Amino acid sequence: MFNLYILALENQLAVANGATVSPEAQIGNEYDFEVTEIRGSIYKAADATGPVLGTIKLSGGIYVNENPIDLYSFLNRTGAQGEGESYPIRIPWTQCIIPSGTKVSADIVNNSGAAVNVQIYFVGRKIFKGAA
Repeated sequence: MFNLYILALENQLAVANGATVSPEAQIGNEYDFEVTEIRGSIYKAADATGPVLGTIKLSGGIYVNENPIDLYSFLNRTGAQGEGESYPIRIPWTQCIIPSGTKVSADIVNNSGAAVNVQIYFVGRKIFKGAA
C-alpha cells in the first residue's frame, strides 16, 4: 500500500520584495523519505513582474539545484491564469530517498517587485526503518 506523505517547508510564507527567506523542515529519525516530486505554490500579485528565485538544499551541502531557479518558470499552466492569484508550481526532481534526520531547506529570494506568498513541499512516502 502506498502512503502519500507531504513534507512542507512552510505554509504560505510571505516574502517581502527584496527579501530572502530560508524555510526548512527535517525528516524524522524513524524513517527515510522517498521523494517523488517537489511541488508548491506562489501567489503572484498583479505588480510582481520580476523573478522569485529558489534554491532547494539538503543538509550536508547537497543541492537539489545548484543555481537558483525562477519559481515562476515552473508554474503549472493549467492552474490560475489571472493576476493576483495563487499558481501551483512543479519543480523538476529526480526521485530519490532522503535519509532519516536530513534537514531540507530552501533559499527564496524575491526580486519580483511586490510581496509574494510561497509554499514549497516535498511529496513521496515514508520508508520506516526495519521495513522490508
